[in-house]
Amino acid sequence: EMGRGGDGELDLYECLEAQLRREKERFELVAAAVKGVIYDWDLQHNRIERSEGLYDIVGYHPDEAEPTLEWWDERVHPSDRPRLHQTAAEVFPSGDGYTTEYRVQHKDGQYRHVWDRAVIKRDNQGRVVRVVGCGLDITERKQVKEALLETNQTLEALIQACPLGITVFNLEGKVKMWNPAAEKIFGWSEPEVLDNFLPCIPDFKQGEFLAHLDKIRQGQTLTEIEACRQTKTGELIDISLWAAPLVDAQGNMNCMSIVADITDRKLAEAERIELLEREQKAREKSEAAGETIAKILESITDGFVAFDQEWRFTYINREAAKILGRSAQELLGKTLWLEFPEFRDTSFGQLFQQAVTEGVSLELEDYYPPFKAWFSARAYPSEAGLATYFHNITEAKQAQEQLRQSEERLRLALDAGQAGVWDWDIPNNYVTWSERLYRLHGLTPGSFGGTAEEFATLVYPEDRERVAKAIQKAIDDKAIYQIEFRIVQPSGEVRWFSTHGRVIYDAMDKPVRMLGATIDISDRKAAESEREQLLIREQTARAQVEAAQRQLAAIFETSPVGIGFLDHEQRFIAINEALAEINGLSREQHLGYSIPELFGESDPALVDLFHNIYTTGTPFVSTNLAVNVPGRNDRRPGYYHVYYLPTTNSNNRVIPNIGNSNNTQPDICNRCDRGKLKTNTKNSPPPLLPS
Repeated sequence: EMGRGGDGELDLYECLEAQLRREKERFELVAAAVKGVIYDWDLQHNRIERSEGLYDIVGYHPDEAEPTLEWWDERVHPSDRPRLHQTAAEVFPSGDGYTTEYRVQHKDGQYRHVWDRAVIKRDNQGRVVRVVGCGLDITERKQVKEALLETNQTLEALIQACPLGITVFNLEGKVKMWNPAAEKIFGWSEPEVLDNFLPCIPDFKQGEFLAHLDKIRQGQTLTEIEACRQTKTGELIDISLWAAPLVDAQGNMNCMSIVADITDRKLAEAERIELLEREQKAREKSEAAGETIAKILESITDGFVAFDQEWRFTYINREAAKILGRSAQELLGKTLWLEFPEFRDTSFGQLFQQAVTEGVSLELEDYYPPFKAWFSARAYPSEAGLATYFHNITEAKQAQEQLRQSEERLRLALDAGQAGVWDWDIPNNYVTWSERLYRLHGLTPGSFGGTAEEFATLVYPEDRERVAKAIQKAIDDKAIYQIEFRIVQPSGEVRWFSTHGRVIYDAMDKPVRMLGATIDISDRKAAESEREQLLIREQTARAQVEAAQRQLAAIFETSPVGIGFLDHEQRFIAINEALAEINGLSREQHLGYSIPELFGESDPALVDLFHNIYTTGTPFVSTNLAVNVPGRNDRRPGYYHVYYLPTTNSNNRVIPNIGNSNNTQPDICNRCDRGKLKTNTKNSPPPLLPS
């Protein structure tokens, strides 16, 4: 009997032990099913039992952690610790549990966000004897939430700051959103238009607008539709619009419309056509002028030679060939310094080189020893090279001083035609005007005092310094005096003048006289100003479009972040250089190939992951995803921070995006567009696959 009794106790012990094992297995299964730690705090013995999930949160196995509250408390973020203690102080006296969030330090030194929920067990006297709870790692959820908040804030900021009008309205045309740019374009403020029919639709465009709404209702997208709209003042303007269906949180279909005011562009296009026609006419005139110039160059008495940037002869007229003693056929295409080596160190050779180096026109009269003659030469640099005129002045050199003043006066008078002529005696500071110049200034003949200082008082105040500097430069540089400036007539009217002049020097190289002619160019200036405004508006519009296109391309191409885009069949349709380099393949090896084709051998798990994303429509985000990229043997595996975000419909099914070959234009920072498969980085640029 005692043996049987002993056997009975043994059976009971084994039964209890089996039950305990089953309970422990059940507990371990529950703990394994939870991505976190389950803990049991025995307050009477100040001992905490923790499940294996502790490793998932802080990187410690339970046997590495002290079974005390203090061990856990030391790892709570210092900023969160007082709040956690306050929660315990409030709940322990009478509460039956608590739920809170805080940060706890991982073994790697990083902090993880934890959601902690516990149940409090009390004894018969109401004292807390046991706390059982569960801590879940919600770091990724926090990051996604923060990223979503940042994206929404960024999107809202972009909508508010966008220079294009952005509106949202229902399929009855009632406004739901109206950004500042829309107010600027049309004149109505957001409070004026909300929940009202779009006021910018002219009566005669109602039918067209309703037809557009029907297309939106059918799920179509409108792209770059040009239309006519009205402003609050009743003015009709030209716009270009983009519109697409937009489903709100309640499943109601609305329409999002983006509007650009292209009134100025339309005007610019018309002006551009006119400018093109004028350009064509100018080109025809230029070609005709080129033929005329060639005839003139062959008939003038000056030698004319043109060089390219390498100092090769490109044109030699008959007179130049005669002076040089070489035919054009002999010299064309050959280098000046090789054909005439002695020329480089002469005053004329130095003049030519100086003109090209400084980019200024220069002229010189000097004796040229190799030809034993005096020459006058002028050098005109350009982007094409250098053009030079020269002629033998040996016979005229002695008579030059006596004839210079009369020749210059006669030449300027003939060139000026209807212009007013002036003559400044520099040593005596006395200026002589022609009768016509008095009329141009609105003065009666003889009323001008005749000094340079009095002339300065007639010049528009803002132009006086510029005119004075131009005069001084002409004197100092022995250059032609040429300037456009404004004057003020006694009536107060401002007129534009164009003046050309030249300084005469005596035998001692002192300036003694300045002769010139002046014409009124006010009408031309007005026409030029109007034309410049038209050109500026056209150029500005074109520059804005080109800059936007360059910026979008530059963001994608230069980003250190690996970025790629897949269509609804998982094929790459775009990839930047950063992602291609990280994957170890060229762009061409990606484009048109699907995830299974590229990663089927190197990482089947990634293929399964993308199959799941496309099947469920669920985004996937990871800060430490292990991936075997196909072209990198040095990363088997590599660890990456990835964002895989699919475009889904209302049933959470992955669908092709409307309007752009199963994909839409991305925003590189994930700030604006929705529903892209894309990547982001942490520390080093990751690939999309991997990312």
